[in-house]
Amino acid sequence: MSRYATEDALSIGDVAKATGLGVHALRFFEREELFLRPIPRTAGGQRVYDPEDVEWLLM
Repeated sequence: MSRYATEDALSIGDVAKATGLGVHALRFFEREELFLRPIPRTAGGQRVYDPEDVEWLLM
């Protein structure tokens, strides 16, 4: 099973709601490599976040 095929996987919209950040801000953070890891994507190109990514953003 792939890492992002779990029930813990979060979409960019889920992360935006959980953190109060906009999707444009999240895309900017990824582009500037401000996350602790590269954000994986599905075969369709959608970003897939983990709950740990949300925790990091809330710090």
